[in-house]
Amino acid sequence: MPTTENVKRSADPVSLYTIRYVSGDDLPQIPKTSRKKKHYRRIYATFGLVGGDSKLCELVPGTIVDLYGLSIGSLSASDMPVSVVLNSNQQRLDRPPILKLNLTVEHVGDADATALTSSMSLSESWATTARYIRLLVTLGSIPAEVNPIAKAVLALLKVGTEELEKRIRYNDAIVSLIDKMGEASKCVLSLEDHQFDDQRERQREACDVLILEVYRCLSFIRSLLHGKIIERLSTKNWEQSQELLKGLQSVMHDVAMKGSLDSQTAIFRTERLAWNIVGKVGQGVLNHLPYSEDAQAGSTQSCLPGTRVDLLRDIEEWAFDPDRQRGLLLYGAAGKGKSAVAHAVAKRLKEVGALAPFFAFDRTSRNRQAFQMIPTLAMQLACRDKQYRDRLCKLGIDELSTHDLKDQLDCLILELLGDHCGLVPLVFVIDALDECPDWDATDDGRSQKLAQDRRTLLESIRTCISTEGLPFNIRFFITTRPDSDIWDCLASSTTATVQMLPIDEVADTEQDIRLFVHDKLARTAVSNMVEEVVVAAQALFECAALLCRELTRVNRPRIVASRSDLVTRVMRAPGQALYTTYLAVLESHFDTSDETTMASYRRLLAWILLVQSPQRRVVFLDFARVLSPDVDMGDIFSGLSSLLTGTVDDGDQLVRPLHTSFRDFVLDVNASGSYAVDLHSASRVDLADACFQILNRELRFNICQLPTSFVLNDDIDELCGRVAKHVSPGLQYAARAAAGHLRQSTDTQPGIVQPRILDAVILFLEKKFLFWLEVCSCLRLPFGRTTSELQNLLAWTKMHQESELELLVMDFLRFDNRFREGVIMSAPQVYLSGLAFVPRGSHIHRLYGHPFGRLIQVSGHAPERDWPAGEPIVIHMQAGVNAVAYSCDGRQIASGSDNHTVEVWDAVTGQQIGEAFTGHDRRVNTVRFSPDNKRIASGSDDHTVRIWDAVTGEQIGEPFRGHEDRVCSVAYSPDGKRIASSSGDRTIRFWDPENGQQLGRLFGGHTDDVHSIAYSPNGNTIASASHDGTVQMWDALTGEQLGEPL
Repeated sequence: MPTTENVKRSADPVSLYTIRYVSGDDLPQIPKTSRKKKHYRRIYATFGLVGGDSKLCELVPGTIVDLYGLSIGSLSASDMPVSVVLNSNQQRLDRPPILKLNLTVEHVGDADATALTSSMSLSESWATTARYIRLLVTLGSIPAEVNPIAKAVLALLKVGTEELEKRIRYNDAIVSLIDKMGEASKCVLSLEDHQFDDQRERQREACDVLILEVYRCLSFIRSLLHGKIIERLSTKNWEQSQELLKGLQSVMHDVAMKGSLDSQTAIFRTERLAWNIVGKVGQGVLNHLPYSEDAQAGSTQSCLPGTRVDLLRDIEEWAFDPDRQRGLLLYGAAGKGKSAVAHAVAKRLKEVGALAPFFAFDRTSRNRQAFQMIPTLAMQLACRDKQYRDRLCKLGIDELSTHDLKDQLDCLILELLGDHCGLVPLVFVIDALDECPDWDATDDGRSQKLAQDRRTLLESIRTCISTEGLPFNIRFFITTRPDSDIWDCLASSTTATVQMLPIDEVADTEQDIRLFVHDKLARTAVSNMVEEVVVAAQALFECAALLCRELTRVNRPRIVASRSDLVTRVMRAPGQALYTTYLAVLESHFDTSDETTMASYRRLLAWILLVQSPQRRVVFLDFARVLSPDVDMGDIFSGLSSLLTGTVDDGDQLVRPLHTSFRDFVLDVNASGSYAVDLHSASRVDLADACFQILNRELRFNICQLPTSFVLNDDIDELCGRVAKHVSPGLQYAARAAAGHLRQSTDTQPGIVQPRILDAVILFLEKKFLFWLEVCSCLRLPFGRTTSELQNLLAWTKMHQESELELLVMDFLRFDNRFREGVIMSAPQVYLSGLAFVPRGSHIHRLYGHPFGRLIQVSGHAPERDWPAGEPIVIHMQAGVNAVAYSCDGRQIASGSDNHTVEVWDAVTGQQIGEAFTGHDRRVNTVRFSPDNKRIASGSDDHTVRIWDAVTGEQIGEPFRGHEDRVCSVAYSPDGKRIASSSGDRTIRFWDPENGQQLGRLFGGHTDDVHSIAYSPNGNTIASASHDGTVQMWDALTGEQLGEPL
């Protein structure tokens, strides 16, 4: 409401008036609707001056309003109340109320336009600044508790804010300072999201300095409250405000600059993170490679510094010389130190910037097989060469995961490295090629597969070395014994591309051995025997190393009177130093007349050589604990400590021969005599017995003491710790391998079962089977491992004609097939899902239903009585499947795939039997079993028909060639004496399955691809189906078309 009464106006300069509402009489109570209780509306009044401000405020005694308006010269407070007539619109009152308000008006003073503008700017600037600072402190209340600067700002802000808003009149400099304070506060406020503090460390530090500058400015503003107006506008205050303004601007600029630096750093971090993510994704893809994780070059296995200097320099010069041969073959007898040179070469080449992927074969390890060499070299190269890694990650899963050596060669070497750009040498280091396994002492069938793989590997290496499709900087350095097959493949026909380097002709070998021996014997009690050991070693590094280990061992030999006797004996056997040393060491610790000790020695060594993969010492001690509790196997380990790794009491190292020649020695009865070990004897039965004894003794319900049944294995953080605590190393191995060893034991005495073994197997099946599934789940065994073990058990029962046990194992296989996916994810599902839903007439329910009958109750479900006749089986493959065929007895399924392989599967369990059959160059379109189930015929896009041994997977004879297009279908005649094939070349051909010769004339009546053919039951007629839309009948002997096309 305009206060026009009792006020004289003037056109003179603008003045500042302060109006104070003192009191009012009879303020009306205007009702406000409320459901709970009665409320009254607030009453507001608008005060205004002509030519000046107007402001709205609530009528509360003590309200003060500052107004700018035209000067009226003089004005004094009036004792008479100001009468006000309230607007009655929408108030629902009977008559408009009349209020009498007591107001006081004070003329503060005149102001020119500049001062008023500054004052008004000051008020607005301070309001903005105060708003940002309040918001900053409000949102930053938590960090204010720990940040003393922010806390000081909060305390200072609460003092005198209202007074500043009303009274301070600043000049332009002070107004600019306040504006800049507002900007600074807004800047600090924008950084209050602490989620990204780690991405802007420099900016946060500068921000703390900025808060301190704001605090200084606030202190200055507050100091102005206590002075007079003229003092506030003094030169001193002006200079100080300018200084503060410059400081504030400087710090704000610093915050911006540090923010840019932090942004760059954040970008770099983001880029690095992105690369890490890409690397992890890529690593996940590369993990499909069947590589060996422990095939790395190491300094501990390398040459002693100062030895083999000239040899290593010559090899390095070969690697960097573009005019030298692509291959370098370092060969020599066992114990010459070839492996040490290989490790040293890989290490040295990496140090000088070359790429040197490394792989070492080891006959004692199943993790160093032929199909692992190229993937391991590829994995190591991918870790060093981004270009190769990017290309590798683009390959399909089937191309990465294949075990086919020819496919590995094509995909991983020839195709990816054919145009590889590199200025530095890329040297593939292959150590101990002769150790590539070509037989398995425990599995004759596997031996055939290993032999085939070794031949294929040698051919692949020869292809790599002789091809002109690889850049000149790609080299192959190979160490090997001069085995005949290696020599025939690599040395005889590729002399132009392979440099042969006999290690026996390397200069200074004796001096290098002397340096090595001196290093090993220095500061020992036998330091004076350096020359004797050098002479006894006979230029064999391994012999020198073995003598040094034996002479410096903690436990003295038991039988030989002095250490010198050992060396003297070796010196007296020229040309047989290594084997003589092995024999002398064994005789020093094991008395052949002590039958108990010798039996323990043979038993332990047989275990070490028979286990599926090298194990720790504690595993073998667990075996001995159940089979030979009275024998101290630790003492046997001590006697073998110079010959084996991992013999230390508390060591985690795997037990294996220090040199593979020791394995050859103990398996050669002519060389080792009484110390020979026969792996084809009862040793395999003994190992199977040990595994089943451990299973039956240690398996129990909830062995890992899981706190709840309703949790996935992956959600149990401490599961690995629980396994280590509650599952012994021996049990961990037995759970993985017991049935495999049991099956291998059959080869020794087919049809004859030791009562102890039979009792152990029956006890396991009837009492421990579910506990075994539980522990396998906790061990996180790979998918299908339990099925493979059950298959081994099934094979064992069939070989020994244990019909009752065979039915029991078949029942267990059905159980595993139905519930294995759930059990793999959660160990308790063995009982919660398995026992709850197993058919009531099954052997599983009969044996285990009662003990666990109260574990879980299922309602609303009618339990099955028996297993369904056709329990569904899902076979998971890594490539597209184009053809399947049942064996004639219905026990096996053959498949042909896009990855060029033929695979055989167990028709009951869905598990793969053996390795994939490799040989085709393109996808396989058709497969068929022979009538006797001994062979499999396959046809491929490579235009060939091939015959395979159904058990070993070995290709029989040469491919059948003659078709000019893809082979679409093959079929055996009922008597198995002929094979028919149809092709995209529109013809049908017949073959002799024994020699691959084409029989008779080809059938050529179709006008398009012939997709399928089939013999009649009597073998006299063949039906064919073609893309030309017809089915035709043919006389199987004459090839004449019978009747018209259908």
